[in-house]
Amino acid sequence: MKKIACIFLLFFIAKLSSQNISLDTTFGTDGFQDSLSNGNFLNSAILLPDGKILISGTLNASTEFFIAKYNVDGSPDTSFGTNGFIITNSISNQKETIYGMDVQSDGKIIVVGQSDINPSLSGFYYHALLARFNADGSTDTTFGTNGYVKTELGSDDDYLSDIQITATGDIYVVGYSKETATGYSTAKIAKYDALGNLDTAFATNGIQTVSLAKGVNLNEISVQNDGTLFLSGSSIDLNDNKDTLLVKLDVTGNFDASFGTNGMQLTDIGYTNEYITDFVLHNNKILATGTVSGTSFLPHTILMRFNLDGTLDTTFSIDGFHIETPDASNYSTSFGKKISVLPDGTILASGHAIGNNNYDLFLIAFNDDGTRVTNFGTNGQYLHQVSARQDYSSDLLIQPDGKIIVTGAYSSTSTNKRNMLIRFKDAYVLSNAEFELEDTVVMYPNPTANTLHIKTNTSIEKIIIHTLSGQLVKEIISSENTVAIDFLASGTYIIKVISSQGTIVSKFIKL
Repeated sequence: MKKIACIFLLFFIAKLSSQNISLDTTFGTDGFQDSLSNGNFLNSAILLPDGKILISGTLNASTEFFIAKYNVDGSPDTSFGTNGFIITNSISNQKETIYGMDVQSDGKIIVVGQSDINPSLSGFYYHALLARFNADGSTDTTFGTNGYVKTELGSDDDYLSDIQITATGDIYVVGYSKETATGYSTAKIAKYDALGNLDTAFATNGIQTVSLAKGVNLNEISVQNDGTLFLSGSSIDLNDNKDTLLVKLDVTGNFDASFGTNGMQLTDIGYTNEYITDFVLHNNKILATGTVSGTSFLPHTILMRFNLDGTLDTTFSIDGFHIETPDASNYSTSFGKKISVLPDGTILASGHAIGNNNYDLFLIAFNDDGTRVTNFGTNGQYLHQVSARQDYSSDLLIQPDGKIIVTGAYSSTSTNKRNMLIRFKDAYVLSNAEFELEDTVVMYPNPTANTLHIKTNTSIEKIIIHTLSGQLVKEIISSENTVAIDFLASGTYIIKVISSQGTIVSKFIKL
């Protein structure tokens, strides 16, 4: 009876605090970390297996890019680069911009973006750029040419927006090539080997092209365990309307005919501009966020869910999508930027909202059916102001304990932007059933290289493994107490064990 009473008290306190999501004052300075100087913009962030944080972006009018590393408490990791930072480019005074980043299983870092091939020429003459750095921030000269790879994807303006590195070291990137004369763009997906060479067995000489109507922009990539690829973005039709676009490629880099129409799914829900900025695969569905707007309809955040064949999942919200701007009485416009899933399955979307010329950060929490989680923030939404003028959201990281890190930029003027990292607490708590099961489930060995054993006195029904960012890795419907994890890349993962008596969420380390 005493144990039950303690469990109930803990559950009650946790639920109460979840209604008051707030800054985690143990992070940085009162929950906030400022980074670098004026005039820079943070584009990508990664949560490392040890809990440290990497960020990357561009500064000084796009002539240089940076990578910075932070400790778990938000302080700079001075063992990385110079006092926690590296600021560099491949050639002095050459314009280079970084948009995406990923980390290999050995800790090496690859950033992607674009590089101006001849700054003396007017117009746009950029090549796709990849650069690799060692775990300490030094340039990895074994990659490409002195650590850099530059690829001509098309005729004029090429750039890469996202990257994913597999456990075997294969490098997948996505971006686009734009023709200056027409303004039309084609999406490009490429595969490189561990040395930075194009894998000519992938698609056509290592590059796949997606071309539709007046242009295609794909900005996110997700490589599945079976080697297939999902990509998201938008396409512009002949009437200059923008529709959301999902693409699926098979292991050879060719279009997967089982998805959408010939591997592509265009979705038009009736607005002039519709585009996806981020997506995750969760419970065999594709969750996406982005923005929609129309001729007399200001930009609003959209949340969408698709089936694995590309069709909208009409069981989610209304007809498969949900549109809103948080706190509509004070904000008229919003832009959805990132989407993730908390350890308890709560769907979390982030971005920034605009009202009275102010840009503020927002988080919105949804249940699996697309309704708001009413005990998150205020009726499922939480807004936060950093500066008196403009706060921009760029990335969203979910720690295993449910704490939320939002990265982006802030400015008191329209020009002088500074990077920022903010951590929030009390966004996620274990459910009552999860507390009751904590003492009844043992996972060993942890860390482990090949096999994870689960010891429990309850009957296991399902096991679900996610990355720290919420991406579904594997779902096992089985009563077995042994899970093979040899296929996973080294790192920390979230595991959810669903039994006949409830659910337990924990984490393990793959060596």
